[in-house]
Amino acid sequence: MNDNKIMVDFFHNNNETSADELRGNLYEHEQTKEINKMKTKEPENKRMFIAKYLGATNTKGTRFKIIDTRNRGKSFIYSWNYEKNGLTDQALEVFKQCNIKIEGYSEPWNWDDSNYFFTSDFKTMLTKKGGK
Repeated sequence: MNDNKIMVDFFHNNNETSADELRGNLYEHEQTKEINKMKTKEPENKRMFIAKYLGATNTKGTRFKIIDTRNRGKSFIYSWNYEKNGLTDQALEVFKQCNIKIEGYSEPWNWDDSNYFFTSDFKTMLTKKGGK
């Protein structure tokens, strides 16, 4: 016999409320507990990368830099692949080649042309060979 049935039987024997009504109230209570668990879910810790656009200079073509904020700001500069579109696509290609699964990203408009990438992978390191 489970705890819910024991509680319903106990309250039914000691109250005017019907057993079906008590079961319904108990079910609603359990559903509310589940909903409250979902509402209070703690945010997950993620590893973040920052990709920055680096414009061309007199001696170097367009490039971009990816900074691994989790590993003390370790970063690499990659050549721009003109077969790809903007900064997001450039960076996603590097992550793919490094076997880092990106779970989300943000492309905010800001003064420094940076994009932010998020993953749960804390082990796989960013490498220079990731870019082509």
